[in-house]
Amino acid sequence: RDTTIQHESSDTRLITHTRQTFAAIFTNRNLIWILVSLFALNLISGLIGEMYQLWYLEINMPVVLYGIAGAVVLSTYGTGGVITQFFTTKRSIVNGMVGILAFSFVLIFSRHALVLIAAQFVVGFLSYTIFLSLTAQMHRLLPSHVRAGSASVTNTVVRLLFAPLVLGFGWASEQSSVFLASWTLVILIVIGLFSELNTRFRSKNTTR
Repeated sequence: RDTTIQHESSDTRLITHTRQTFAAIFTNRNLIWILVSLFALNLISGLIGEMYQLWYLEINMPVVLYGIAGAVVLSTYGTGGVITQFFTTKRSIVNGMVGILAFSFVLIFSRHALVLIAAQFVVGFLSYTIFLSLTAQMHRLLPSHVRAGSASVTNTVVRLLFAPLVLGFGWASEQSSVFLASWTLVILIVIGLFSELNTRFRSKNTTR
């Protein structure tokens, strides 16, 4: 029932807010690196959450375990915020990313169902937890006039990147195996780790 003018006004505000958000990010070196890490971690979390069954199909895991495994893997979205408070310093975030890297290799080389489920949980849990922590740090560094909707703006961009990534991951899994496609996780976390190492030291009290 809204008028056309109201829709146009809303669209204009959205475009303006998006432009202002990225303008603020690209004027702050720390924010640029944080954004790259956010993208990498969000993509990893999304791949695990959307494609986790491909590993089970590859090893012919009994179908009866799929529901249990899915509950474990997808619980990372509900439990990821539990330990976010412990990832507020550069050292803790880097250590968490190294953990993601280590368990990503497990998803490449392991063929044991329980090990794969555990590795998926750890990768999904840590990636989502650190993603939340970095989102909070991004908020603290952004100017107040763009802070409120910044997470929505960045998440929208990530979803646009996620669509071709999922298609590529699925194609690689079909042409070869999901274990080969899992190198995508390694590449993403290396990018995120490199970006985090390029930020200045931060603590939970960092403000701007």
